[in-house]
Amino acid sequence: MQNFFPNFLNLELTTWIACRDYSSYNNVMLKKLLVTVVLTLTFILPTLALAETAADQKQSLILQLQEQIETLQSQITALSKQTEVAFSRVLQRGASGEEVKKLQTFLSRFPDIYPEGLVTGYYGQLTENAVRKFQEKQGLETVGNVGPKTLSKLNELVTEGAGSSGTIPPGLLTAPGIKKKIETSATTASSTGATPSGTPVVLSVNSTPSGATVTNLDSGYVYCQSTPCNVDITVPPNSINIRVSKSGYSDWTNQVYLYSGQTTNIGATLVAIQPSVITPTGICQVRNSATNIVSFFAPDVGAGYAKIAKPGAKTVTELRNVCTQSDYNTLITSYCRINSSPVKQEVVTYNEKGEWLSIDESAFGNSPLSCPVTPVAPSLTNASWVSLPTTIPPRLDLRIKFTHLKPSDVQSFNVYLKFPNSSSYTKFTYAVPNPSSSVILGDGTMLTRDSTDKTNFEWFHTDMASQPAGSYEIFVTATGNGGDSPQSNTFGPTLIDAPIISTPSNNGMVSSLPFTIKLSDAQSGLYRAYFIFKSSGDLVWSYSSLSTSETTATFNGSNLFTAGQYRILVDSYDDPSNPGSTKQKYAESTFTYSPSTTTSSLNPRTSNLSAIHYTLNSIKAIVEKLSKLLK
Repeated sequence: MQNFFPNFLNLELTTWIACRDYSSYNNVMLKKLLVTVVLTLTFILPTLALAETAADQKQSLILQLQEQIETLQSQITALSKQTEVAFSRVLQRGASGEEVKKLQTFLSRFPDIYPEGLVTGYYGQLTENAVRKFQEKQGLETVGNVGPKTLSKLNELVTEGAGSSGTIPPGLLTAPGIKKKIETSATTASSTGATPSGTPVVLSVNSTPSGATVTNLDSGYVYCQSTPCNVDITVPPNSINIRVSKSGYSDWTNQVYLYSGQTTNIGATLVAIQPSVITPTGICQVRNSATNIVSFFAPDVGAGYAKIAKPGAKTVTELRNVCTQSDYNTLITSYCRINSSPVKQEVVTYNEKGEWLSIDESAFGNSPLSCPVTPVAPSLTNASWVSLPTTIPPRLDLRIKFTHLKPSDVQSFNVYLKFPNSSSYTKFTYAVPNPSSSVILGDGTMLTRDSTDKTNFEWFHTDMASQPAGSYEIFVTATGNGGDSPQSNTFGPTLIDAPIISTPSNNGMVSSLPFTIKLSDAQSGLYRAYFIFKSSGDLVWSYSSLSTSETTATFNGSNLFTAGQYRILVDSYDDPSNPGSTKQKYAESTFTYSPSTTTSSLNPRTSNLSAIHYTLNSIKAIVEKLSKLLK
C-alpha cells in the first residue's frame, strides 16, 4: 500500500506525457489525470492520515505523498499551457478560411517564397506557387497542396518557435527565427547535394487515345495535360494513385509503384462513353442545291447544310407545323458560319435507320436565301455642282460620284446630305440600279449606274437652285442583308449667295446699244458665263469670261432686232472645264429694250421719202445753175 499509490500516479503521468503530442488525446488524458488527483486527495489521503495517526512510522509516507502531489501539480500547470498545433487542415487550391489566412501570413514572411504577400483567405494560384517554393526549400515533393507532410513541417517550425514556454505567441508566424530556420533548412538541403524528398524516378504515361490528362489522386496535382508524357517524381512515396482522363472517355485509375532510379511505364486504354440511343425523327433543314441530304445522325452543321431535329414530328405535315421561321433563322446563322452558298428551307423525314424518306421545301417558298452579308463601304470620289442655265427654269444640280467594289453584296445605297444650318442628315435610299439605268425618286434626286464600269455610280440632286447657300456635307453607305456598311468618306460642297447685276440701271430700260452688264458682290476666284434670253425663253446671246478677274460683259445687240422684254442670267463656277465643289448661285435680272427715234433708226418707208426729197432739191439746184449760164 505504501508504494502502490506513488507508482500508480507515476504510471498515469508517464502515459499522459507520452501522448501529449497528440492534440486529440491530450485533452482526454488531462481530464483523466485531474480526476485521479481529486479522487486521491478526497478518499485515499484521509485514510492514510488515519493510518499515520495509528502508527507514527507512516509519517514518512505522508511526506512522500505530499512531495509527489506538488510535483504532479507543477507538471499539470506546465502542460495546461500547451497550445494546439498552428496548422491542422489539409489545404489545396480553392480552399478558403482562417486556416488559409494563417498559411498566407506565415508564407508572406519570406519574399523569395511568397513575393506577393497577399493575405486574402483564398487559396489561389499565387498561394499554390508559394507552397511549391516552400516545399522545395524543405525538401518535400512540390505538389502545391498542403498535405500531411507539409503540415508536419509547418507545425515543426512553429513549435520550435514557441520555445520552452509551450505557448505560441501571435507574431510567431512572421517571426525572424522562423525565417532563419527555413533559410537554414534550404541551405542544408542544397549543400549536401541530395534530393530532399528522395531519389528521382520517371513516370512515363501513354494512353489510347492520346491527349489525356494525368493527375495524382492523392494530392490532386496534375502531372501533365496531354499524353504521352514523362513526369519526374521523387521517392518516397513508393506508390501513388493516378488518374488518366479525357473528355468523352471513362477515367482510367490505378495504383502505381515507383522504384528508385527506374522509369515506370504506364499504358492506359480509355473506353469511349457510348452516347444514349437516339430515335430518328423529322428535321428542319437549310441546304444548298449542291449538297446531298445527310443522315439523321450526321452533325447538326456541316458543309452545305444545317439541321435541327424535331422530336415526335415524323411526317411532312407535322414538320410544317413545328418548323418555325425562327428555327430557320437560327439554322441560316449556323450555316453561314462555315458556308456561303444560297440555301433553301426544307423539312425532311427519316426512317428508323436514319435514312431520309421524304423532303419538302414548299412551306417556306422556293427562293434560295443568301447568307447575311455586310457590304464594304463605298468610296466617294467627287462632289460637284453642275449648271444647266438654259433650261426653263434654270437648273442647278449637286452631283456626287462613288464606287463600290462588290455591288452584288448591296441591296440598296443610302446618300446622306446635311443642308446648311441643319444638325441632322437627310437620307435618300435607292435600290441598286442596273447598268446604264437610273433610279429616280419624286424629290428631285436620282441614282445612275455606269454602263461600262458597273462599280461606278452617280447621284444627282436636281433642285439645288432653290436651296439655301452655305456649306453642305455628304456621304454614302451600302445596305446588305447583313446590315449597313461603314460610311464612305465625307465631301463638303459649298454654295454661295448670288451676285447682284448692277447695270443696266435705268429702271431696267435700254434704249441704245451696245450696253455693259456689271456685277457687284461677285465671289473672287470664279469664272462666269453671261446669258440673255427673250421673254419666250429663246437664247439670243451668251458670253464666257476668260479669267476669274472679269466681272463685266458688253452686249453689242447684233442679234437684237425688236423692242421687248429680256432676261439676263449670270452663272459663276470654279472651273470652266470641270465644275467643282464651290459654286455661286445664279444672278438674274430683266430689262426692256426700247430704241430711240433717230434718222438712223427710221423705218424703210420714211428713209425712201427723204431720199426722194433730197434728190429733187439737188435737181432744182442744177437747173438754176444752167439758167444762169444760158443768159
